[in-house]
Amino acid sequence: EQERANPVGGIYHQWEENLSFNSHLHYSFEFLYVFDGIFELTVDEVDYKLNKGEAIIIFPNQIHTAYANQRSITYVCIFENSLVGEFYRSVKNCVPTSPVFSVESSLVERLASEENSRYFVKSCIYELIALFDKGTEYIERRSKSSEHIGRILTFIAEHHAEQISMRDVANMWRSFAVND
Repeated sequence: EQERANPVGGIYHQWEENLSFNSHLHYSFEFLYVFDGIFELTVDEVDYKLNKGEAIIIFPNQIHTAYANQRSITYVCIFENSLVGEFYRSVKNCVPTSPVFSVESSLVERLASEENSRYFVKSCIYELIALFDKGTEYIERRSKSSEHIGRILTFIAEHHAEQISMRDVANMWRSFAVND
């Protein structure tokens, strides 16, 4: 997960058949596209079922889980917020009301090509963001809980070789509440 959470060059690509993963979150955006089949996932306790040609953008600090209940071929692209800085700044305190949208496979294939330069990939990501943003409304995040959980999970991951107590985590959580 460390490779995905901190992608080299700011971008992580993965093709997967019957993708499944446990609940997690990260500080980057995640784009998932279904090339074939049906892909089921949960984002912030809302279930989604994506069909061939559909995609979803998961925002930073959104808890998400995927289930390989049916056959699917998916493409995953995790990209750092800095690659879409202007967009990130405009939505960093929001989440989309409907994160699922349709995408032409040719755009995803251009994005996924390993021969592309960083700038070409960035232009493809902005093209996806433009498609996404065109049909999406945003609401303010209801709470900072997922952000706090993300910071705690990052702390645990960075200090996993050390002795960490529940008291340490509770103190960290209280410090977030005081600073909010």
